[in-house]
Amino acid sequence: MLPNLLVEGDRLYAAKQLAAATALFRQAFLLSPADPNVLLRLAVVLAESDDLYSSATLLRWAERLAPLSVDVHSNRASLQLRQKEPEMAAVSASRAIVLDPCRWGAYTNFAVANQSLALPEQALCHYERSLQLRPSGNDHPRVNIGQLLLSMGRFAE
Repeated sequence: MLPNLLVEGDRLYAAKQLAAATALFRQAFLLSPADPNVLLRLAVVLAESDDLYSSATLLRWAERLAPLSVDVHSNRASLQLRQKEPEMAAVSASRAIVLDPCRWGAYTNFAVANQSLALPEQALCHYERSLQLRPSGNDHPRVNIGQLLLSMGRFAE
């Protein structure tokens, strides 16, 4: 039953049916409250639904249960950026990168955090690494790189 709830919840989440996905992930949580994968999925869908407090609570719990989960750290970084906590986001993104140096999204999160912390050279480095890891299908870092270079007065690049 739990795997079916997760598969269907993932499908609904991908279709942007957040309320339905949340309901299924809540059911999964009731069946398996100590499963870090369940906690992570519920945290992600709650963050998408702007319930940032509940999402943060679930991600902290998931991290206690699975401290080496790159997905937990990467999603914590994303959430911390939304909560306007760039210092914490940088720490979480850094942990995700240590756990999986090929996680392009963690580099993007690290870049956004560095940009928020007025560290443009570090941000540029992490944006570029993100693009190296996922050169297509990911326009967000390209736009940010362009804006960052403009703000640095580097018009020729």
